[in-house]
Amino acid sequence: MLETYFSAAKMLGHLRSGPSGPYLDGFAAAQDFDLAAFGEHLRTCRCPRAKGGRRNHHTIYGARL
Repeated sequence: MLETYFSAAKMLGHLRSGPSGPYLDGFAAAQDFDLAAFGEHLRTCRCPRAKGGRRNHHTIYGARL
């Protein structure tokens, strides 16, 4: 499913090599993704590598894509 959004083999390999790799195809296929709720989550996010919860336009852009 990721091939719908990314065509470069290098990018696909990079995405699938991470800890979330096995889940990305299912995530990409999700029809009920709430972008507004995700944006709200980012405001207070304390996830690893979240840069202290600061909003990141690249993250929002990727979620929209």
